[in-house]
Amino acid sequence: MPAAITYYLLKGLGGAADGNRDKKITIAELAKYVRLKVKEDAALKGREQTPELQGGGKRVLVTF
Repeated sequence: MPAAITYYLLKGLGGAADGNRDKKITIAELAKYVRLKVKEDAALKGREQTPELQGGGKRVLVTF
């Protein structure tokens, strides 16, 4: 299995990060999704990890 950050980044870009269900994923949505999921995954393994994504929060990365 790939590293948690890679897994959740790809899953988020695939649509899971579309929090407002507008068929667009912004950097802000992706960052929020990845941060939450990676923190949860790390906590289950007794670790602490907080990823950061940088860029304009409203910029659309994916439209589907």
